[in-house]
Amino acid sequence: MAPISRRVAACVAVLAMVGMEAGVALGGSRIGGIGAMGVSAGRRLLQDRLMPWAMRVATCAQLREALQWEGLPRVIVMAPIACAADEWPEAVVVSWDVEIMGASAWEMNRLGDAALNASIDWSAVGTAVVVTGGAELKVHSLILRQKELSVEIPEFRLAQGSGVYSGLAVSAASCSGRAEGYVDAVYGWVRPVVFGGRQRARAVGAGALLVEDGAKYGGNLDRSTTRLCASAFSCPDSDLDIQELFESDYVDSECPATDGGN
Repeated sequence: MAPISRRVAACVAVLAMVGMEAGVALGGSRIGGIGAMGVSAGRRLLQDRLMPWAMRVATCAQLREALQWEGLPRVIVMAPIACAADEWPEAVVVSWDVEIMGASAWEMNRLGDAALNASIDWSAVGTAVVVTGGAELKVHSLILRQKELSVEIPEFRLAQGSGVYSGLAVSAASCSGRAEGYVDAVYGWVRPVVFGGRQRARAVGAGALLVEDGAKYGGNLDRSTTRLCASAFSCPDSDLDIQELFESDYVDSECPATDGGN
């Protein structure tokens, strides 16, 4: 056999083995027509230097394990996920840049509108993720469900790092007042100079508000910053209302360009 032919045959054999291994880990499980690679399959591929650029998750266990996979750059939420307290016993500490996104923003998504209901409910958990080590956390194109409405996004704590939250539709079972009170809270944030621009938020109904562009320091002052933009909040919790907000022009996966402080 010629050298080139031998190399081709070897490559085919390796790909076949990887394919069989991933197929066993999948166990035939599919999400809306798309095979949902399990974390165990991803780990095996990582050992073979074929690490996927993202992990798709559809359960709380998959979400937690994906966020614990050190160095994984992107987690794609494919379905509604609700985590009980015993499923998330303590916060996951992340010290690398990671992006958590809904399937509707995934460029390879073949589900179309069926994936718009990708959501995470950590209301029974409290703080779910702690960012440290100067890492950047990006969360976008998702529905978040809270117990008590908070524009602070308490599911994530920035010990030493930055958070950028955009394209979120946040729904809560209860709220402490009218939307105007939450708007005032955003305008009360101290905006880091690095972002320029100004705080922009407004009520879009008695129980709904839009944060067009808000930024503040995190828990570690100059070592952590948060930017929240193009996101809508609604209270009380209503599947229909939050879905309409999520699909509205209010919500966008990208933060707007700042205006230089003008």
